Amino acid sequence: MKIAVEGCCHGELDRTYAELAKMEQQTKQKVDALIICGDFQAIRNQSDLQCMAVPSKYRQLGQFHQYYIGKKVAPVLTLVIGGNHEASNYMWELYHGGWLAPNIYYLGGANCVRLNGVRIAGCSGIFKAHDYHLGHYEKIPYDNSSLRSVYHVRAYDVFKMSLLTPGLGVCISHDWPEGIYNHGDVEALVTKKPFFREDIGKGELGNPHMMELLKGLRPQWWLSAHLHIKFQAEVDHTGKERMSNDSNTLRRQQKQTETRLNTEEIVMDDDEEDEVVEQSTKELPKVQHPNTDEILMDDEEDTLKDDHTVAPAAEEAVASTAEEGSASSPRPTTSAESLPETTRFLALDKCLPGRKFLEIIDIPTSTPVDDNTPPRFTFDPEWLAICRAMHPLLSTERRSTIQPRLTLAKNWVQNELEWIQDKLKQKTDELNAQSDASSDGTAELDISTIQRFVMTAPGPSHGRNSGQPLLWYTNPQTEAFCELIGVENKVNSKPPDIGQGRGR
Repeated sequence: MKIAVEGCCHGELDRTYAELAKMEQQTKQKVDALIICGDFQAIRNQSDLQCMAVPSKYRQLGQFHQYYIGKKVAPVLTLVIGGNHEASNYMWELYHGGWLAPNIYYLGGANCVRLNGVRIAGCSGIFKAHDYHLGHYEKIPYDNSSLRSVYHVRAYDVFKMSLLTPGLGVCISHDWPEGIYNHGDVEALVTKKPFFREDIGKGELGNPHMMELLKGLRPQWWLSAHLHIKFQAEVDHTGKERMSNDSNTLRRQQKQTETRLNTEEIVMDDDEEDEVVEQSTKELPKVQHPNTDEILMDDEEDTLKDDHTVAPAAEEAVASTAEEGSASSPRPTTSAESLPETTRFLALDKCLPGRKFLEIIDIPTSTPVDDNTPPRFTFDPEWLAICRAMHPLLSTERRSTIQPRLTLAKNWVQNELEWIQDKLKQKTDELNAQSDASSDGTAELDISTIQRFVMTAPGPSHGRNSGQPLLWYTNPQTEAFCELIGVENKVNSKPPDIGQGRGR
């Protein structure tokens, strides 16, 4: 199966699809889907611009709204994760995943889906330690702080991903797994981006929890963007790998080399406001992890640490994932011998002329692929069970909930998986009965049979008074997802004193 991969889109959908068509023609390949690794910028109208963290000179409608209102249609199934420059209000509407526009699917805060049977998982946002253990508390209208914290990765979503059975086809994150540079040509990387050297020396060029997931989930591919450079690496899971470069060498080099700003790249225009926020938090002490079995009392809420009710370490979760399981389990089963020995890492640049922002990769699949037939895009039953099992712990307040121990969470998922399998079979039987189709004996459920694209907010307004009020919307796709797995919709609870719109 041929998958096209793009780094940061930055709203350049027309250029993206034009370049993809050109690449298909040149290589004589037809891709089955396109994966965009963040900074997608799904701007529907002028009010969405108020919810995107970019300098004011970059608050432009871009091209997405033309796909949203149906003037244009994505020529290929497009899977998207969020980055740090998004219309966060729209992304939050679809926290569990959903269609941003016809043929453009957002994976949500975290997700795992199947494409022609290949499991594709993704986690949106970037890592900031001071927000990692918070709940998803941000509500519109965002202030200067929540406008940025809303796209910061949360421990809750990472913990959910750690419950997946190892051996995925593809994992996607916006920022890089921290330490991935040690598995590629790190010297070539710092030669092109010398200002990376300092963060590499401190072990801060990326998200450490994504590296834990990479080692635990052992996907065939890990795809990222964010740093605006093409970089390839390969992580050996057999223990035989010899690091091409280590951080100690880089630290010694750092003492001998003055770290200078690259005037073309270090202060990227679209990151200027983020730089201000990061500098303001740089002096905050690192949060100490409390006893994970201890429940913090309400009268302790005045301290910063109390907002960070900490889950068990993610490394514990991913390290034992491959070791546990039930012989009678309907979960995906993967023996250690059949897991990929290596994970190939690919990061790409942003969508600009002359940049390496697009590439085609080949993913093996057990499902026959027909160039004339769209790929089958289905829910992943294990992920649905994880969402149902963990949903009571989804916090929409600043204070997060304590995550369970891994073994307990796995038992919850196992119990819920049986419920999910029954639900999926019921749904597929109903659909087959409606279409007079015969069942193939599987409980695979096409995503489009449950979630259908609906415009919630209007498209852009034009004319002299083009400003639009910032409204809150309940997205029918989120309602449909929650109904499918039998949980309450916590995502679209109406914030106080905010106008309410209606999905159409």
